[in-house]
Amino acid sequence: MAETGNNRVQKFTSEGTFITMWGSLGAGDGQFQHNHGLAIDSQGNVFVADRDQNRVQKFTSDGTFILAFGTPGTGDGQFTGTNGVAVDDDDNVFVGDSSPRIQKFTNEGVFILSWGSAGTGDGQFDFPRGLSIGEFGNVYVCDRNLHRMQKFTGSGGFIAKWGSFGSGPGQFNLPYGLREGNDGVMYVADSSNHRVQAFQFSQATVPTTSEWGLTVMCLFLLVTSTIIIRSRWRTCSPGKRCSPAFSARL
Repeated sequence: MAETGNNRVQKFTSEGTFITMWGSLGAGDGQFQHNHGLAIDSQGNVFVADRDQNRVQKFTSDGTFILAFGTPGTGDGQFTGTNGVAVDDDDNVFVGDSSPRIQKFTNEGVFILSWGSAGTGDGQFDFPRGLSIGEFGNVYVCDRNLHRMQKFTGSGGFIAKWGSFGSGPGQFNLPYGLREGNDGVMYVADSSNHRVQAFQFSQATVPTTSEWGLTVMCLFLLVTSTIIIRSRWRTCSPGKRCSPAFSARL
């Protein structure tokens, strides 16, 4: 769990029993200044988005520092605020950058590619906040200030988007993070609506909706805890592309 206010990471069992923690306020290795999100690779290594220091840090599962990458700036491999991180099945690392764009790196922090720019069009962002990897390595992005989700291939090709500003089913007010659970459902933290929305992937091309809602405390518990879940992917029929459709009430 990335604990932003205390500039540390805490590790728990799946039942919530404390195991260990690491980190403190500072600029050294293993220190943070507003760590915003983390992700786990196939070896159990932990990647932490160290937002205000414009870098990502990599640790072993018990908190031993391995490496850091990123510097302030807008060039390849540089950041203007790391707002989210995700790791795919090949252990590539995706980072949401306030520039605004998404950058892709190897597991050792070597820059591969980037996509995105400021704007409201497909593939553009206004503060990409949360990232998640879905089936076939597709990348889902919380486009926070535009109140929507965007879906891309692992190389940045735009696939789909959904959501608009509002409080109705399938609408958002500053979505903060998202993760696909082991049940194949995509959970989105709809922060200023004080709720979580759950989307089910199906062959439908248009999302269907129903009622839902959680308290703000449940929202933050879900966001911070699901960030460490290794996802399991659902599949669709051959030749069919999965799209988001709203699931049952939470």
